[in-house]
Amino acid sequence: QSAVDTWRMIEQKQPQYVSEIVGLVTASYRTLGRSEELEEFLRMNAELINDAQLAIAYVDALESRQGREPAERFLTDWIRRNPSLQSLHRLILLKLRGNANDSSDQQDFQLLEKMIGRAIEADIRYECQRCGFTVRNLHWQCPGCRSWNTIQCIKHRELASDSVALEAEM
Repeated sequence: QSAVDTWRMIEQKQPQYVSEIVGLVTASYRTLGRSEELEEFLRMNAELINDAQLAIAYVDALESRQGREPAERFLTDWIRRNPSLQSLHRLILLKLRGNANDSSDQQDFQLLEKMIGRAIEADIRYECQRCGFTVRNLHWQCPGCRSWNTIQCIKHRELASDSVALEAEM
């Protein structure tokens, strides 16, 4: 419980770092057997800071408790409002599990999943808010200007600059 309290403190004081501790938060809530609270924590924070990584963690929690279809519905809705490669990648993985019997769809989804997965890996970066130094891993002290707590994750590339334009295409 004290770990959950600590995570909630980070949520209040530095919400931009919640996605960095999502694995620890998930493990703490699951150890306590509080899956519904975990889902609420993830959904609320994903919406609050518009974070695809938290939305995907919510989808994982939702899928494990309620199944693939509710998770897929949520994620499809999320992508319409907040398009990102990371979210699309996770939706493709859900679709792959759902279309296990259709070999032609399976091959197409596997190809898409690999391509998008590679693009996401190349896109993950952190940037110092003070000097602009970029790195691939989170550092608490910037290697460029030596400032503390100024490095933040750069949002993953969006699929479209305007989600309304994306909906029009659908």
